[in-house]
Amino acid sequence: EIGELSLEHQAKLLLVLDDGSFYPMGSDDSVQVDVVIIAATNKDLKDMEEKGTFRQDLYSRLSTFPLTMPALRSRPNDLNFIINNSLENWNTENKAKKTISDEARSVLQACNWPKNIRELQQAITRVCLLSPAELISPEDLPPQILESAGEGFKSRIPSIVLPESGVRLRELILDIEKEYFRQAIERAEGVMSRAAALVGWEGPAFRKAIKERYPELLNKDDSTTFR
Repeated sequence: EIGELSLEHQAKLLLVLDDGSFYPMGSDDSVQVDVVIIAATNKDLKDMEEKGTFRQDLYSRLSTFPLTMPALRSRPNDLNFIINNSLENWNTENKAKKTISDEARSVLQACNWPKNIRELQQAITRVCLLSPAELISPEDLPPQILESAGEGFKSRIPSIVLPESGVRLRELILDIEKEYFRQAIERAEGVMSRAAALVGWEGPAFRKAIKERYPELLNKDDSTTFR
């Protein structure tokens, strides 16, 4: 990480590049070396040079033959290789049979991955550790990964933050359930069997829940269709 060097250490490195020698720590005798310096950074050295945080003469020395490595998000073939390799390593180490669905792979491909390879490898390890299923689906991925992937991908479990004052969880769950039921009935135009299917319930259980817990969701003219 050449961009992390202080100005003091940049000056020392420049001396090595200028005359090919350096003083080992604790020695008064210089050592002559014949080496090629390969430096890497994720910083914009040209921008740092203009701001005075990176020496212009050192930048000139190091930029003899620059190579730009595209970000991981722009290398889909490499990204797929890393996903497969990470899964293979996990399965070997843990005697597991984890696989990934095409949908979950699409989510990972759409992520930004600012920390590149290591961040992706850690994400695969985490989802393998936390997901009980052998097939990893988008719903198994952490919310932050789905958020990074963009609007097209949403988590089955939203990000949850417990307020300082706490919550009345049972009441909150009932409120959420009621609102889903209300929207399902509205979308199904009052046909309860269709509304039940929209929220993943069986028709009889859905009808019973509506009558017992949320009778106000029924139309006053009793036009709701129970079929």
